[in-house]
Amino acid sequence: MSSPRICFQWRKGNCRRGPKCKYAHQENLAEACRDFQRNKNCRRGDNCTYGHFTVSTSRRSSGAQALAGRSTIPSTTQSSSQNTIAASLTQATTTASSTVPTTLESWKRICRNRGTYSPIQMKTFLEGALVLITSKDIGTAQEVIKGLADENNLKHIQQLLEADFTYDGTSEELNFVGHIIPFLKVVTNHEFQTSIVIERYAGTIYNVIYGVSGTRGVQFFERVLSRSRTLMTNNPDDYLETFPMIISALKHTIQLNSSAMVQEGVKKVAREALTQANEQNLLVNPEMRPLHQNFKIINEQLALGEQIPSLIPTKPKSNEVNSIFSSFASWLAGGSKGIAHPTLHPAIQAVTRLPGTLSELGPRHDNDHASITDIHILPTPQEIRSTEAEYLPRFGGEITHLDRNQKLLDTQFRLLREDSIGCLREALRQVIENRGNLAALRGPRRKNDGVKRYFTAGVAVLIHQNVQVEYISLSPRHGLKIGITFDQPIPFTSNQERREWWGNEDVLSFSSLVCILNEENEAVFFTVADRYVTQRDISERDRDEIDEDSNQTVLTLADDQKRAGITICFANVVRETDVVWLSKLLTSSAYSSKIDLVEFPKTLLASFRPILQGLQKRFDNTQGIPFIDWLAPDPSLDYQPCADDGSKVQVKPPVYASRPGFFFDLSSIFTTRPATPVRLYPAANDFDMQNLLENTSLDEGQAQSLVKALSREVGLIQGPPGTGKSFVGTKIVKVLLANKTKANLGPVVCVCYTNHALDQFLEHLLDIKIGNIVRLGSRSKSERLEKCLLKNLVRSTDNTKVENSEMWETRSTIRTLVSEAADYCRVLLHPESDVTFRTHIQDNYPHFFKALFVEDVDDEGFIVQHGNGKQKPFQVWKRKARLGTINRSVRSILNTTENPWTSLTPFEINAVLTFWRGEIRQNAIAGLADVAEQHRVANEKLSTLRKERDRRLLQAADIIGVTTSGLAAHADMLERVDAKVLFCEEAGEILEAHTITALIPSIVHMILIGDHEQLRPHVANYDLSTESKKGQAYNLDVSLFERLVRQPYGNVPLKFPIASLNTQRRMHTSIADLIRLKTYPGLLDKVPDYPSIPGMKKRLFWMNHMHMDSKGDAVKATTSYTNDFEQEMVLSLVTHLLHQGVFKEKQIAVLTPYLGQMSKLRRILGNTLDIVVGSRDQQALDEAAEFLEEEEKQEEAPPPSDVVRKSSLAAAVRIATIDNFQGEEADVVIISLVRSNKDHQCGFLKTSNRINVLLSRAKWGMYIIGDANTAGSVPMWADVINQMNINGCLGDTLELQCDRHSDVTIHVACKDDFNRFSPEGGCDRRCEWRLKCGHACISKCHSSALHKLTICFEPCPRQLVGCDHPCTSKCGQPCGPCTAPIRGVLLKCGHTVTQMRCSQYQKLSEYFCRARVQKKVPGCNHEVTVECGRDIHSANFNCPSVCGADLNCGHSCKNRCMDCRKPSKNNRQVITVDHGKCSQKCGRPFNTCSHSCEQLCHDGEDCSSCKRKCEIRCAHSKCDGNCRDPCQPCAEQCILGCEHQKCLMPCGVSCNILPCDKVCSKLLECGHQCPSLCGEKCPDKKFCRECGSDEVKDFVVDMLMFETYRNSKDEPIVFLPCGHYYTVSTFDGVAHMKDFFEFDDTTDWKITGRYLQEKSAPEIPKCPGCRAPYTTSARYNEVVKKSQLQNCIRQFTLASHSTLVALIQKVNSLQDELEKTRDSFVPTTDLGKRYADSVKLAKEISKYNTNVTKEEQPYHRVYELTVLACRNHGISVEDYNPSVVQYRFGIEGAYQELRVALSRVCDMDIIAARISTAQELKKRLWQRIVVITASAAEKCLELVETCKERKNQLIEVQARIAFAKFLTMHTKHRDEIQTDKEKLSDSKVAGIKAYAIEDLEGCLEICNVVPSCKNLIPEIKETIRSIKGGTFYSAVTNKEMREIYDAMTREFGGTGHWYVCPNGHQFTVGECGQPMRVGVCNECGAQIGGQSHVPVAGVSRDTNLDARMRQMTI
Repeated sequence: MSSPRICFQWRKGNCRRGPKCKYAHQENLAEACRDFQRNKNCRRGDNCTYGHFTVSTSRRSSGAQALAGRSTIPSTTQSSSQNTIAASLTQATTTASSTVPTTLESWKRICRNRGTYSPIQMKTFLEGALVLITSKDIGTAQEVIKGLADENNLKHIQQLLEADFTYDGTSEELNFVGHIIPFLKVVTNHEFQTSIVIERYAGTIYNVIYGVSGTRGVQFFERVLSRSRTLMTNNPDDYLETFPMIISALKHTIQLNSSAMVQEGVKKVAREALTQANEQNLLVNPEMRPLHQNFKIINEQLALGEQIPSLIPTKPKSNEVNSIFSSFASWLAGGSKGIAHPTLHPAIQAVTRLPGTLSELGPRHDNDHASITDIHILPTPQEIRSTEAEYLPRFGGEITHLDRNQKLLDTQFRLLREDSIGCLREALRQVIENRGNLAALRGPRRKNDGVKRYFTAGVAVLIHQNVQVEYISLSPRHGLKIGITFDQPIPFTSNQERREWWGNEDVLSFSSLVCILNEENEAVFFTVADRYVTQRDISERDRDEIDEDSNQTVLTLADDQKRAGITICFANVVRETDVVWLSKLLTSSAYSSKIDLVEFPKTLLASFRPILQGLQKRFDNTQGIPFIDWLAPDPSLDYQPCADDGSKVQVKPPVYASRPGFFFDLSSIFTTRPATPVRLYPAANDFDMQNLLENTSLDEGQAQSLVKALSREVGLIQGPPGTGKSFVGTKIVKVLLANKTKANLGPVVCVCYTNHALDQFLEHLLDIKIGNIVRLGSRSKSERLEKCLLKNLVRSTDNTKVENSEMWETRSTIRTLVSEAADYCRVLLHPESDVTFRTHIQDNYPHFFKALFVEDVDDEGFIVQHGNGKQKPFQVWKRKARLGTINRSVRSILNTTENPWTSLTPFEINAVLTFWRGEIRQNAIAGLADVAEQHRVANEKLSTLRKERDRRLLQAADIIGVTTSGLAAHADMLERVDAKVLFCEEAGEILEAHTITALIPSIVHMILIGDHEQLRPHVANYDLSTESKKGQAYNLDVSLFERLVRQPYGNVPLKFPIASLNTQRRMHTSIADLIRLKTYPGLLDKVPDYPSIPGMKKRLFWMNHMHMDSKGDAVKATTSYTNDFEQEMVLSLVTHLLHQGVFKEKQIAVLTPYLGQMSKLRRILGNTLDIVVGSRDQQALDEAAEFLEEEEKQEEAPPPSDVVRKSSLAAAVRIATIDNFQGEEADVVIISLVRSNKDHQCGFLKTSNRINVLLSRAKWGMYIIGDANTAGSVPMWADVINQMNINGCLGDTLELQCDRHSDVTIHVACKDDFNRFSPEGGCDRRCEWRLKCGHACISKCHSSALHKLTICFEPCPRQLVGCDHPCTSKCGQPCGPCTAPIRGVLLKCGHTVTQMRCSQYQKLSEYFCRARVQKKVPGCNHEVTVECGRDIHSANFNCPSVCGADLNCGHSCKNRCMDCRKPSKNNRQVITVDHGKCSQKCGRPFNTCSHSCEQLCHDGEDCSSCKRKCEIRCAHSKCDGNCRDPCQPCAEQCILGCEHQKCLMPCGVSCNILPCDKVCSKLLECGHQCPSLCGEKCPDKKFCRECGSDEVKDFVVDMLMFETYRNSKDEPIVFLPCGHYYTVSTFDGVAHMKDFFEFDDTTDWKITGRYLQEKSAPEIPKCPGCRAPYTTSARYNEVVKKSQLQNCIRQFTLASHSTLVALIQKVNSLQDELEKTRDSFVPTTDLGKRYADSVKLAKEISKYNTNVTKEEQPYHRVYELTVLACRNHGISVEDYNPSVVQYRFGIEGAYQELRVALSRVCDMDIIAARISTAQELKKRLWQRIVVITASAAEKCLELVETCKERKNQLIEVQARIAFAKFLTMHTKHRDEIQTDKEKLSDSKVAGIKAYAIEDLEGCLEICNVVPSCKNLIPEIKETIRSIKGGTFYSAVTNKEMREIYDAMTREFGGTGHWYVCPNGHQFTVGECGQPMRVGVCNECGAQIGGQSHVPVAGVSRDTNLDARMRQMTI
């Protein structure tokens, strides 16, 4: 990578881009400035973009810093050690530091040395790698690590590992200080050990370190440990840095080499390392916590090796060895006995049936294992059918087969798995048992819902029946996918109803868990992969994937009335057994309807599987779990008590805070930032707490909690309700981030259980300006966190080069696997297809394949035909099969060589087919399973590569926000993020298993904030919770937070220290007393003086009742309770409180413990509408009141309804269950306890935690409605009831308070009492307050808010302003504008208004006149019709007229004027005109037909050919071709003729008679004479001149004199097919007959002769009224024929030209392909494939040449018809006119044929000249060249003569060049001429070459004269040189010729006008049809075109095409 340039703005101190600047903000990061290096000064000064520093010192210091690497020792020690090591390294080689490579390219150049490295080379190699790896460029680091794993570099590493290195660089050898330490820094670098992308490369290097059987690794580490002792003696500071690196490298070497755990040499190295650590007391040093952790992992690995039994019995180890290793293990384990042998205590075996093989009875089923690592997360079919109770370990029970750490994980795993899938397992078991009678499990059916819902084992299941497999495919994203369909649950509905139902119902949602039950009741689990309601829901990405997979079809839920379909994928890893099961399912689903799809609504694997898998992963490495000694304490140990509290255990500070002199700077949370740091030393107890209290907003409890949390490696903070847990949490995080750099913390991981809680906490962090947050997961609903979501941040981050390369390779592998899987899936789906059998038989049984698929030959060699000849032989053979017994084995049948048609009986054929089916099925199953596994591995690798980019983003973040399940799912990535702090909020609600999986290995500091006295974690299985008697043995719902608080430590039980927040700021004192009594005795209050609750006598009250509860139905998978009486009371109380007009929306909360009650409350409150006036509206009310007081000054006032809001009560309050309201609060809380029964069963509310939450949500007031007798059965409720009774807050009636009449006592006991005694929120008296208007209020007593809304309905007494009319409004309404009518008002514009309102009359000058008038818009000058009052001069007026401006393309703009003329945003007076792109049809008329171009306007581009059907027709037939293709002339006898004369010519030829001009003598059907001409078709009788209607007679038939049919009796009439009719003279003018015929001077329509030279081009006559063509007339027949023939010739020209251009392009492509593939072509005897395309193209060109010969052209065909007619009738014909024939296309086609031959010949010659070409093949090629060149040379001469005749000099020169090449090539290989007669002598060859050169020189003379040939001069000269050398190396068309061919494509256009050059060659001019530029003719080189619509001399319009055909006119 190149170095960045220096930012000279930064150098001047004013760079505004800051850290985002792409230039360097550090001198030595840029390339060195040469001037500065030489002169210590730079002439460019601050503007120089190169670095101003000294190279040697800068590079040396940066290299030393890089070599120091990452250190785990204190900063002071680190600094000194870095200097020491750097000095030692510099001492070894003084000049090395200046040569350390600083770029990837320079380092790679060093690596190219393949020999043995010298010490200096090795040093440079290692230091360069270290500098690059420790750089900030991740991509470079990855490239280096990948490069280190290169084969050549591995040899260099091996050289270093095997060297007997010295200590330092005193000798010229590899040494410990200068080489080994840099190497250790490289292999222990953070990126090296944690990067996901380069993991395999790092692993390769560790494999090399280990060597074969560990020999190299053992020797290496022994030498390293030996040299480290020397380092310890010489430099203890460097030793403290180097020794942890040695142990880290040793740990990774053992982990990444599985055999290391059993190697004695490795154990010896480990013991030596432990000895050194103990000698230096490193393991007791708190700074060396990572070293301690690494030793634990090494111990665990080696201990596992001890457990592996040996195949060969060995003698016991010596006491010495045993003692050393046992002390090693026991010391690390803290006194534990290590991993005990799984011998079980007899007492335990008798009480509990242990799992798996530990049980005397054996495993319960195939998923019952002793180790949790072997257990499948989802239940297996055997497990589902098993009736044995699952093994559930009791919490804290004695389990001797596991150590205490594994016991913890084992317990949590088994209990959590049972809670997650136990109910699913039991539900499936019951479904299977009752499958024949599912109605026994049936739940209530919803209306219009056919889904089969059942409720069993405490869980709801949905069953979809009659499942069929539609397809199987391997998806690149999802793996193996199965498309299934099932019965439509709502079959008899419309498409719209089905779409809405599936769109709204939460059925078969994406990723939900389902399982399929087959006929044998085997259940396999799947997840929903694709769910499309209709085809429109399919995304483009999914549609592309579907299109690529031929096996996959689109399945939707709603499109089919009878069947619904989804796509599912296996929930577990696909094994071969799964594919076998799937294969059986395919077979059975084809004929069986007993396959069911069972759905578990809202069950997501992602919610529990990552947690369980995380526990399994940690089971074998418990020492890697941080704080494991706190999580699973050893009860036999004595723990040290805390200094300030002897009853609590001492918890040491986190590792990073244990360094001497470390302190937390708390200045960041001070209100006023202090001048000096506020230091908190974690290990000290003398922190000045008073300073913290005085300068922050923390109270004493919060300050203590913050200090303790920062000072302990595991900090617990208890936060009672309302004490500010989140507030303290944000302060702690702020302090941590302020000290992040100093402590090297990395990102802080913030974990919550729910997405909602996580979003809330992260938003709190945003509020205090912490913005560098990365939020994992996709379920965030916070808009503020959108920019923080990882999925959004990733889009702006690029992959490195290595990552892109790896991802491309992986995707390529996946594509290959998908393609391979498609074949296996096709076999499973269609096992009986012939293709399947054919492939299998061909691959395995060639003898059978030849007989059944190729041919069956009898003994005499004749081919035997089987069947009727139409059937395939294999099908015929297959139909012979019959069931029966065979006498020999199938294998012997298959091994026979006999003919299967004759030697096999029908029974044997059937046996063979059955055997083949089995083989095919088994091969497909095994292949698909293997491909699926390979795909899984590749997909995981691709996911890993993606996660590397995510990891970099996370590493750079300050905060990582993630839920517990999200953390478990991304654990592999987060483990590689160097995060040291885990912060967990609401930890009391998180299951312990979730917290354990959140403890990634790098965590050294955990802070848990929660309250174990509030709600516990939620568990689905009640029998596992502490609320049940059975569950108290398991305590699954006890969080880690609560367990740490309650768990004793040591022999003398000590408690874990916990800091408590002790000041609540939420509840009124009277409410806080309820929880203070028993739960929080030390809780202090710091709450404001809350106001009394308006409308209530007391702020705290329990209304007791004895109305029984009712058991809810089993709806939505819950069993719930309701209480109708409490619902009514809640509704009335909410209404009463809202009527007070004080509470905002959501200030009141309604809480209940039961979902059923909450659901009914929401429905009741939601259906109740009322006036809701909150304090937010009070200001609006006050403003309205002020407005009303000043109404006399205002003319219009908004009505009071503007501030009155009508709302449902549910929208005004919050309704929730208690469990979902923890962490929330409300001003007033109304509680519905629900339970009231004779048994006094309190249900959910018997738990003190839930009671605690319930009583602590209210701020101002709380009202409980419930049965005190039922609740009193619970001790805590009894205490609450007793206290409330003492304070007078308990009673059977609720006492209300009227704010107006305090003397009135109101007691309500039911909902009716509210309506009786307080209907409006006050009392039942009448309101005594006067309204603002002075009238009395007629309402009942109500609140002031409602009083202000009261409207007075008395008549308004106020006088209106401006008139004397009375006000018609009510008194309580504002006076509106006067509406009295005023009639006949004259406006100033002159218009009169019939009637207007009085208020409008008062402001007559402002009246808007609506009379419609014409106005001209300024600027565009359009005439518009607008209202008179509309100001068209205003800048805001938009002209609605059609623009009409002339566009560049010639069209007029059809947009609206306002769309084209737009004012500027800044100044509306400035108009910008933009017509945009023309969107009209082109409309240009084609020059070969009467149609016009129908494409959208394409200004500047030529029109394509006409695509409509041909319109040419005659009296006999019409053309059935397309308009763009030339028509064939009609050969039938011409119809022109009458009783006076007859035409003797064919229909397609000009007539030999003149049109008859006599009046028709026939009579119409009416009996009157026909008014038309003789020879024309007589009209209908309705056109009779005598009896026709007036409408017919009044039609204008003379377009010149405008005479009607009635007045034109002297002239015949022409009747057109379209229905119009005109006089003959009128239509003669339309058809331009006088340009073709001579007319009589006296009678306009009488023709006397024919012009020899026509005066205009013929055009088909068209009706002047409707423009319909008229082609069937006898009079105008000759004009029509001439026009049609002219168009046919032009159509032929265009079609031939288009085909020619395509052929030229093909020839060019052929030449390019031969040139491109020549080098890679391997000459073989079979050259046919190479030249197949050229042969095919030559035939295509030959066919084209045949089609464009003169015999095939329209003119020639017409001429032949003319000659035939003349010969038959004895008429003489004129000579043939060749000028009409198009010769140029045949000429061009002939030359392209020569080009193909020349390309082939040149290619053959080059291939034959190769040394590698066989001599026999060379001879064949030479012979072929001779044959081709002889024929081609003759064709060249013929073409040259034709070109001379046609004056086509361009093709003439090209043909002569080709002739010279063919001639030279022919003479070059003359020795291959077969006959002596034909062989050429040397002199003859010389003469031929001289002739060719002379001819080419003549071509040069032509090229110098003809402009179009000048581009050929270089080719001619090259050809002359080649003739002299005898070789042509390429036939590829040169650049100049390509330009000529490109010009040919534009020579003819479909529109415009036709022209001819001076030599008669045709061309067209497009666009307007007039020439605008000068060019040259492509045929003869003459000037063509013109300028300014004026053609150049000699160019003329091609209007006389018919004149050139006059020879055919007789």
